[in-house]
Amino acid sequence: MRHPRRNGPPAPRKRPRLPVAFHAAMLVLAVLGLLTGIVDVAIPFLTGGAPFSLLFALTEAFGPGYLLAHIVVHNLGLACVVPGIAFLAMAKEKDRDLRRAIPWILFFAVALSVVSGVHYLFDAGLYKGPSMLPVIVLEVGAVLGLALAGFLAYRDFVPTPAIGWSLVVPTRRLVPVFALASASLLLAGALEVRALGAI
Repeated sequence: MRHPRRNGPPAPRKRPRLPVAFHAAMLVLAVLGLLTGIVDVAIPFLTGGAPFSLLFALTEAFGPGYLLAHIVVHNLGLACVVPGIAFLAMAKEKDRDLRRAIPWILFFAVALSVVSGVHYLFDAGLYKGPSMLPVIVLEVGAVLGLALAGFLAYRDFVPTPAIGWSLVVPTRRLVPVFALASASLLLAGALEVRALGAI
């Protein structure tokens, strides 16, 4: 039995939800990563306190699991700054030239943060000996790798009124890199906690 043909235009396709949820998660991680950096370094620097003092206190209270979570969230959040913030900033920016400058600004800001962060940790004496070199390489590679993937995904990004459709292609490009970076940072974090002896 044949079904009668429907009259009128076809039903509109539903907006994809996964790309929006994925980018929202990266935005949250980016904010958390920036906040941990502010609490660990910026606030103690401005107030004359010891850097990482709150982190060390919480690690003593909750154990090495907290330190591992803190390290992974901070590094993964920093890696998510470019893809997590770029899509939102570019969707709001109307000027074409300014919109195209956003991924460049975010990527170089992340790169500068990574370089200064590694230098600071060496100066603070937290990274000692050649055994930390693989950890540093793994962390830096994962953070800059995801940041670079975000830059490449968004350097020519043109938002549409239905933002979900605009994010489909960037999401396809970013999900594998995000998964690889997450696994790498989890491994690097575990090695770092072991090397530091959980403070």
